[in-house]
Amino acid sequence: MSLLALDGARRRRIHLLRHAEAAYFDAEGRRTGDSRIVALTERGREQAAAMRALLAEVTLDAVVVSGLPRTVETADIVLEGRDLPRRTEPLLEEINSGRSMAELPPEQILPDVAYAFFHAGRDTGRYRDGEHFEPFVRRCHDGIEKVLAWKDWDNLLLVAHGGVNRALLCWALGAPLAAFPVFEQDSCCLNIIDVDVTPDGDVVRRFIRAVNVTPYDVPKRQHHMTTLEGMARRMMAAPR
Repeated sequence: MSLLALDGARRRRIHLLRHAEAAYFDAEGRRTGDSRIVALTERGREQAAAMRALLAEVTLDAVVVSGLPRTVETADIVLEGRDLPRRTEPLLEEINSGRSMAELPPEQILPDVAYAFFHAGRDTGRYRDGEHFEPFVRRCHDGIEKVLAWKDWDNLLLVAHGGVNRALLCWALGAPLAAFPVFEQDSCCLNIIDVDVTPDGDVVRRFIRAVNVTPYDVPKRQHHMTTLEGMARRMMAAPR
């Protein structure tokens, strides 16, 4: 049964996850190959199990993943024991970074990895030599509107990516592109967005109820660097 807002609008909830930690580096600390096909690390699987425990008593009607293996594996762990309708939405795949990070010269690691998302809304407005931020954010907005057009859910698990989640939080907030890098998204974090819709499916209100909740470290004791800073530090320390 749908939950109704005070004025009768249908209130739908999106449990928006970032995928758990993925194996972007090999045992020697070198950047792995195609990031589109990497699996989770053992730590990532533990993070997903912690999220499963957090959401154990939460009603979910369906799950959407971007289709990249790290989102699929995260969803499989979080939803273990549940039989839910699943869809893949490629519009919610992560922003394309262009050439491999392994090809970056050392002097480009800080601007093009650690603080790359701060190019959104300024400078070239591009993620390294890959996608431009503005069309990427529009792509993500098209993706979430497509998901909202599916009327067969009230409580959704959506497993996506750090960049995608930032775009969707900007959509929920009605924020400009310059707000994109402000929303940090740690591995396997939870965001909660409520969306009120009319009987025809038109969005009338959006609420952000939670951002970047990590059940394996709720007070962020171990989170002082951003995920991209951590990636840059590993790249700078890797053998060449």
